[in-house]
Amino acid sequence: MNIFIVRHAYIFISPEHLAWIMQHRKTYKLGSTSRTANNLIRNFNVICRRAGVKKCTLHDLRRSAITNWAKKLPIQVVQQLAGHSDIATTRQCYLPVRPEDLASASKVLNSILAKTGSN
Repeated sequence: MNIFIVRHAYIFISPEHLAWIMQHRKTYKLGSTSRTANNLIRNFNVICRRAGVKKCTLHDLRRSAITNWAKKLPIQVVQQLAGHSDIATTRQCYLPVRPEDLASASKVLNSILAKTGSN
């Protein structure tokens, strides 16, 4: 399975809006450095308010995604997906050790010790 990561400046817009931007760039009605109207923050805040979520930002979504990736993927892969040049950034900012992580680690260690103790 091949995974291709496409990066462009317009991440959180609809495909239709992206097509509009690209078409207007081709016809020179929109310069490459022009800003486009994007109501992402407003729409995000409306969704959060309707869902009853308080104090949530788009960066919280990024943090959650990176943390979820880290549960299943090697840290080097998470670093690349997050776009971090230094793996320390990935570890320090996005991979917190939670109490449930320590409890899970304790169960694994106890299981290993129980098996070696029975030999």
